Amino acid sequence: MALLTAPSSAESPNEKHATYAWVRERVQALSKLFKFEFRFRADAPFEAIFEDTVRAMAGAGEVIQNGDRLSHGPGHDGWDGHTWLRTYASILQNFIEGYYVAARSLELLEKSPMAEKELTKKSLSLGHRLFLEGAIERAEAVSKTILQNAFQAFIDHGYLTVRDTKLDLVDGLASHQAFSAVAEGIRTWIPERSA
Repeated sequence: MALLTAPSSAESPNEKHATYAWVRERVQALSKLFKFEFRFRADAPFEAIFEDTVRAMAGAGEVIQNGDRLSHGPGHDGWDGHTWLRTYASILQNFIEGYYVAARSLELLEKSPMAEKELTKKSLSLGHRLFLEGAIERAEAVSKTILQNAFQAFIDHGYLTVRDTKLDLVDGLASHQAFSAVAEGIRTWIPERSA
């Protein structure tokens, strides 16, 4: 997914290239965001797991590692590397879109804190609206469980806090510009539809 959201190069606008370090940083950030969604291997440090994964994907032809650069590989089993990466990204897309909905829901806390149950209910309504408007593609992104996990992640990341049993924005995030930046940051994980 990280490679699919990499900037296009000027010489090859349809080809995505990124540095190994950039992709590693993006993957690690996403794994930290999704710590309440998935169980990750704990038998090795992130760096070793990432290296093993890139090595396996390169061995399968899904990516090419050329020095410190990663790009789509030739693929295998009738699919090119780009198609394999899109397939892997599609597995995560509903989670990313759900977290995007949760981030957009932060604006609901602008005036006052809310109980998690109330915020979740209003977030579900917002998510349905975003789906109908085409702002998100996956109806399954509008999920109570995903939204609740996203709120836990936002507490963990310092976007939300609990005050008197209610969810509230942290002091530095209590502006439309600040919580919009959180939502747009999450949106950058969604590959372009034409990609």
